[in-house]
Amino acid sequence: KEEAIKRQFFKFRLTPADAQVDVKENGEVITWRVKEGIASKAIDYGTYSYFISAHRYHSERGTFTLSDTQTEKTIVLQPKFGWINIPAYRETKGASAYATQKETGVRISLGTLPVVNKELDSGEYTLLIQQDKYKDYTADVLISDGDTSTLQPRLVANYTRVTLIATQGADIILDGQYIGNSSWSGDLEIGEYGVQTNLENHQSAYTRLIVSKTSID
Repeated sequence: KEEAIKRQFFKFRLTPADAQVDVKENGEVITWRVKEGIASKAIDYGTYSYFISAHRYHSERGTFTLSDTQTEKTIVLQPKFGWINIPAYRETKGASAYATQKETGVRISLGTLPVVNKELDSGEYTLLIQQDKYKDYTADVLISDGDTSTLQPRLVANYTRVTLIATQGADIILDGQYIGNSSWSGDLEIGEYGVQTNLENHQSAYTRLIVSKTSID
């Protein structure tokens, strides 16, 4: 009876549920089996040192004493990651977003906007947002342990409304792609384009189109 009383189950309740539990027993470090966030093992009464670890979480080291009044311990590891939110407005919806970690230089695709609670390792990042007809947007963002960072980028337009008028009945080809007949209006990004017009029984015409913010052809 005396020997039975000196030995009992001790239980760890773990967050996250897949954390690893290492306990020093009689001078030897033993890894306890973890199932569904619970690590339980029958050990002798006494004081033990433990080390709890998990991927992308801060580890915890300490001691516990098994006795009649203390038979379990709850461990909640603190995350080494946070979250980022990037809402989408009219001009940003569907834009591509990337985050480059400054320390490692690794670029991570965040997908297309809106970005909702995207998980990132803690640290400093350079954010890049790319959208057709808008200038690239960059910003620095800090991801902190267990916190959510929200960005509200405003993109600057990089296009001009352009109208092309050709001979009646002529096809209009912009950079090798058919876009209309006789006339065409649309938004074009700032830059240079090749325009060709084709009409049956006529020689094709070629011109260089320069689109800028200050002049409209």
